[in-house]
Amino acid sequence: MARRIEITGVTKRFRRAGGKTIVPVDDISLTVDDDELVVLLGPSGCGKTTLLRCVAGLERPDAGEIAIDGRLVFSASKGVFVPPELRDLSMIFQSYALWPHMTVAGNVGYPLECRKLPQKEIAARVARALELVGIGGLEAQYPGRISGGQQQRVALARALVANSTVVLFDEPLSNVDAQVRSQLRFELKRMQRQIGFSGLYVTHDQAEAMELGHRVAVLESGRIAALDTPRRVYEAPPSHYVANFVGVSNFIEGVVGVADGAGARVETALGAFHVAAPPAFCTPGAKVQLVLRPEKITLARGSLPDAARNTVPVVIEAQLFSGAHTEYVVSATGRTFRIWSHDEALRDMAEGEAAVMSIAPAALRVIPAGAAAP
Repeated sequence: MARRIEITGVTKRFRRAGGKTIVPVDDISLTVDDDELVVLLGPSGCGKTTLLRCVAGLERPDAGEIAIDGRLVFSASKGVFVPPELRDLSMIFQSYALWPHMTVAGNVGYPLECRKLPQKEIAARVARALELVGIGGLEAQYPGRISGGQQQRVALARALVANSTVVLFDEPLSNVDAQVRSQLRFELKRMQRQIGFSGLYVTHDQAEAMELGHRVAVLESGRIAALDTPRRVYEAPPSHYVANFVGVSNFIEGVVGVADGAGARVETALGAFHVAAPPAFCTPGAKVQLVLRPEKITLARGSLPDAARNTVPVVIEAQLFSGAHTEYVVSATGRTFRIWSHDEALRDMAEGEAAVMSIAPAALRVIPAGAAAP
């Protein structure tokens, strides 16, 4: 499989006023394969946009190498730095970067004008790109006279019109409303599959990352904290940071008591929890954290059944209806937990009512201790 982007040991430092040095990108290595979209996910300041700008040539790294379609475009050791306009890629910015004095056709066709293509070919390729993104017929409109969602489609059409095999996305959907954003995510995924471009996509939106990425790289303080398929990152987070950032998690600290091929028993302040297929670090005496996803927890009325496995008595603190599910905030020994349920029979549960929560051993995840549970 062809490698469209190869990032090897890239580091980028900035010196702030006063002399302090920060390292937003710290020895990162990453590849993007043919027809693959890799999402860089993380909070503000984690380094995702700086890394994207290094690939684009808008920032010059201090160390490492970057290759695009097998061509070396940056190497600190070899003194190679190919400027952005010669890297044969397209980029979509958060602000769209549309020229207000140009029509939609003018904006989309600008990269082709720079290449001095014949006007007839430019017109044909612009029309094809606009049809592809679903805004055919808007060629004569100006950016200020179309909606935010349509402007985003114009920016995407401009990125695709040059037939680049690599497209970089810098939070391209952050300026449109939630309903349009959801529709654009679907259309972008469809177009990526249909056209077959490869790309790096920056976002802090977890849903966006899960829906769009073939793989997701979760960044933490300039380093990759997790890199895998969206499902694996969500279901098997390697650390507290990843589990806490990707989705919603409840955490319970504990110590491994018994561990063998059949599973592990983790002793906690809420009692013993049994874990199926624990990771290799779950050895007797190891300090760990249990990760309980709210949709994996079952809530029921009543008191604690005899000899119930992974079941804890709780008290209902709040009930929050969100449409797709109802969230129950419950407490146990001074700790609060979030539970998502679709059980209509629980709708009349009142604050202060006793209940029990339980989770199957196979639904529990274990991560190393090292960050205090919230």
